[in-house]
Amino acid sequence: MLRRTDIGLLMFMLLLSTGGPAFAAPEDEYALKAAFVLNFAKFTQWPDNSFTDTPDAFSLCVVGGKSLEAGFRTIEGKGVGGRSLQIDFIPEAGGFDRCNMLFVGGNMDRTALLRIFASVKEKPVLTIGEMPDFAKLGGVINFVSKEGKLRFEVNRETSLKQKVNISSRLLKLAIIVNGNE
Repeated sequence: MLRRTDIGLLMFMLLLSTGGPAFAAPEDEYALKAAFVLNFAKFTQWPDNSFTDTPDAFSLCVVGGKSLEAGFRTIEGKGVGGRSLQIDFIPEAGGFDRCNMLFVGGNMDRTALLRIFASVKEKPVLTIGEMPDFAKLGGVINFVSKEGKLRFEVNRETSLKQKVNISSRLLKLAIIVNGNE
């Protein structure tokens, strides 16, 4: 009999195999990416002390403008590890201390991105992006398009530094990259 996590992983693989390159609207693209982000959270473990300030909430911070908002609102309130997913749309200037996960939209310049990475360095924050070299520059997960499908890269070295443990089952689906390749 399949365990609940196995069913979740099967659903995630189905989502992975159906993600196409063309989207009717940016909201559709970000709704799909939000579904991936929710599944990333379900297959990642954070240190217990990551939730001391808000023990009943799981915080996803989103940086990148209004075009992301409608798509990410589709997952707000969903359960992650017994906690309710709370989404905060924040400016790139900061305020990342309360974030368990941080999604950075693709319209960010490299200098601002590196500032964000510096502000969460060695903190238990799962950083996710969608721009070239995001994972190689210090992010943990990066969305990429491969052979017309939505895929994701994982920088395992950064995830260990950030103290977020990504499930081996999720890593099997990822394209593994290293920093400074």
